[in-house]
Amino acid sequence: MIKFIASFLFFVSISAHTAEVISIVSLLANPDKFHGKCVQVAGVIGLEFELPRIYLNRESYNGRVIENSVSQPVELTDDWYLNDEIKSKFEGKLVRYKGVFWYEPNRTPNGYFSNFVLIETMWPDWQQVKPNRKEKCL
Repeated sequence: MIKFIASFLFFVSISAHTAEVISIVSLLANPDKFHGKCVQVAGVIGLEFELPRIYLNRESYNGRVIENSVSQPVELTDDWYLNDEIKSKFEGKLVRYKGVFWYEPNRTPNGYFSNFVLIETMWPDWQQVKPNRKEKCL
């Protein structure tokens, strides 16, 4: 019985941290559905200006349409915002972004990622970056 309970808890803890692959449209339309979950979305990443974001598409990125975006922190290193080499690899690129999503409408209307575990650009110029900390979702 103890083995069964231990196995059950192990699988429940894994599934709680497994990334759910969703469209950013689903995330923007139903942010409360994904609160506290590990999700993976695709979008255009913006690292410049005041607040880094994942945008729905290139047009939203170019126009900085925050209604079509989700806030995201990019904290790879202490000097991330000064690291132009890393910025140039990802700024304005179509990426897959995986992290834990939070929806607090009083804080930000579209929700935000509290952390990330993976950012990778799409083909043809594939690049990948992971933070220097233990992953919180798979």
